[in-house]
Amino acid sequence: MTKKELAEILDYFPEIELPVSLAPDSIKDISSTNKHLPERLQLLIFSTWEEGIDEDGEIIPCFELEAQDDFYTIVYWKANLLSHEFVLATISRENQTIISKKIIAGLISDGDRVVQSVANIQEDNIIHIMAGEMGPNSSDYNPLSSNAFFMEILPGGNIYSQKEDQPLAWVESEKSTPQD
Repeated sequence: MTKKELAEILDYFPEIELPVSLAPDSIKDISSTNKHLPERLQLLIFSTWEEGIDEDGEIIPCFELEAQDDFYTIVYWKANLLSHEFVLATISRENQTIISKKIIAGLISDGDRVVQSVANIQEDNIIHIMAGEMGPNSSDYNPLSSNAFFMEILPGGNIYSQKEDQPLAWVESEKSTPQD
């Protein structure tokens, strides 16, 4: 990605003040106020920052955090067939590449279960996340399946994560733990 392409993409990410909270339905408010990315910029993001182009995918710009000397920090919403995710990404000013990228909130399903997560980004660049699992019926929610963890944007742009990138990974590890 060139500096010009990155600058064009960043124009779609308004800078916001922290703290900010994100839940799966936050995208309704964000998409009603933010400019939509043209398809060519969505394709550029899918081809450079994501794992290839998804014909069912969509990218919606959410916001930019205060720029640092050596990197930008943005949050965008990525939708695919079984997932709607808020992605936090840090991008190098020097070479316009992703330094670090993590899913911080959203909704993901494996077809049987649904994991929802919410995030709160604080002024100190710490992201508090709560994730929980539901079965096929909304009445199947088990509060014991909820898990709280945090991420932190470190100097230099790396995102330290206390847990896995994939929300279903911790659900699988919880299920494999023997019950008394």
